[in-house]
Amino acid sequence: GLIGYNLSSAGTSITNSHATGSVTSRLAGGLEYVGGLIGVSNTGASTISDTYATGDVTYTGASGAGVGGLIGATIGAVTISNSYATGNVSNTYTGNANMTSVTGGLIGYNTGASAINNSYSHTGLVSTASAIGGNATHILYVGGLVGGNIDTSSISNSYSLNDVVYTYQGTSSGVSATLLGGLVGYNGSTVA
Repeated sequence: GLIGYNLSSAGTSITNSHATGSVTSRLAGGLEYVGGLIGVSNTGASTISDTYATGDVTYTGASGAGVGGLIGATIGAVTISNSYATGNVSNTYTGNANMTSVTGGLIGYNTGASAINNSYSHTGLVSTASAIGGNATHILYVGGLVGGNIDTSSISNSYSLNDVVYTYQGTSSGVSATLLGGLVGYNGSTVA
């Protein structure tokens, strides 16, 4: 990727940028954000425009993760426009604790007041596999474009050409919920 953590309360601007290499992450615990261009963008009023990522993005580990072909998660007021991702996206959870995992072809979590405009993902495959045991609660949001679109975030004039696949491997007596969508896995805000 290009940036692991894009952080500024005053806001940032990223334009005409790209990444072509694959991104692979493995974590034993904690919270992980993994993206082909940016891991997480946690900022005030910021813009990310005319950007793209073409490498595969892969996460495997025993923690909840936000994984996206372009950005793992947007937090705050991030505006993404005229951007795309074309690498395969895979998010595999291997633990046995309560967790939430979010996967999107373009962005994993789109939160706060973030907006996605005129963007797309054509990654070929967005997949989440889980291997859990015990009585863990496992919640998955998987979307061809965005895994979870929540708070007052929005998506407009954007699309996905991805296959979305979920594979469960393991046993658990706890509650598991899997929300899959060709465009958005879980939408709690605006898609237009």
